[in-house]
Amino acid sequence: MNGTIAAVVVTYNRKSLLTECLDALLGQTRSLDMIILVDNASTDGTPELLDELGYLDNALIDYVRLPQNLGGAGGFYTGIKRGYQAGYHWLWVMDDDAEPEPSALECLCRSEVTNSPETVAVACKKIGKDARIQAHHRAWFSERRGLVPVPAHEYAEEQVRIDHSSFVGLAIRSSVITSAGLPRQDFYIWCDDLEYCLRMGQHGEIWLINSSIIKHKDDPVPSNRYRWLLWTPEKLLPVEVFWKQLCGWRNMEYIRRTYGAGSVPRSLWRLLKRVGKIVVLEDHKLFRLGWTLVFYVDSFQPRFRARPPMPRTITTMEERRGVAKR
Repeated sequence: MNGTIAAVVVTYNRKSLLTECLDALLGQTRSLDMIILVDNASTDGTPELLDELGYLDNALIDYVRLPQNLGGAGGFYTGIKRGYQAGYHWLWVMDDDAEPEPSALECLCRSEVTNSPETVAVACKKIGKDARIQAHHRAWFSERRGLVPVPAHEYAEEQVRIDHSSFVGLAIRSSVITSAGLPRQDFYIWCDDLEYCLRMGQHGEIWLINSSIIKHKDDPVPSNRYRWLLWTPEKLLPVEVFWKQLCGWRNMEYIRRTYGAGSVPRSLWRLLKRVGKIVVLEDHKLFRLGWTLVFYVDSFQPRFRARPPMPRTITTMEERRGVAKR
């Protein structure tokens, strides 16, 4: 990996994890040329803590605070665009809950495939807080099956060609941005990394470098995959985080049609299954059904227009219903 390297970190309301991420980046055995830190309008005192601990006085940290929360997709769009326009040769992207091992960047740099002109991006091996591989974040893609995680035996290899890496430990060669463009900020959250990897993959190769390790200290996402015979109410996705699922589902529907077989009948069948699950199992049925249809229609737009319904939207709906009853 030749040339200058900037890390791009997106943060939102996780200041304690952010400082651990920054310390890990500043402690890399291959020094970074810049850390572009995009703050998605945090409300937990992130800028104050960064100032108090001296991070904002560090010449290696370029702190950008957004006026409003643009979601993970908007944050990465902003950071990658800033690094690209500044002329850095590689952009190493991650969330604030990531902690690369001290040699993570050095291992990426010395990999043979990194120096190949055919390579547009390289990814670290991603592990969780329990040190187990988070296989679903490094995958191949098919229209029918979606993401297919890289199997365990592939992690014994030094490098593995992949279709997808999450935006946690992915180093992007800036020159590919000239041809592939920037990530889509209108995805808001989830699957923006998949769409961008598939788009970059049309211009070159993406590789997983297993000697380079990054720890991802995220919490498990509530599952919405029901086992019909073993269903319990605890397996429902709470309505307060339903907006995240909406964004991910819409974004994946767009991806399946754009980068897969493009089958509208299959897409309609997935919509019917989702509607059926809401009707049979979910609470707030009308709210979920209405927004599901809005986001499904939005998935056919060249640029998404629907904004995610935040928990306050639900509260307002319930308040209005209560007023109507009185």
